[in-house]
Amino acid sequence: MRRAAVLFGTTEALREAIEAPPPPFIRDHYDQLVAELRSALGEEESKKAWDQGRSMPFDQVIAFASTQERVRSS
Repeated sequence: MRRAAVLFGTTEALREAIEAPPPPFIRDHYDQLVAELRSALGEEESKKAWDQGRSMPFDQVIAFASTQERVRSS
């Protein structure tokens, strides 16, 4: 779950950078997934993971997303 939260953070940062919000047809599902992540991880841990993803350099995001390594708390 933490890995998913990190990746959601990276996609949020990328979408902001290119000014492309999630399309309306997936918005409800997206919001549901984010709520489930927050519920599973707790507010504090999900924020840490989300912020970690938002601050990751793009090359690190690609490497992270293409591996199965576990996410470490920052």
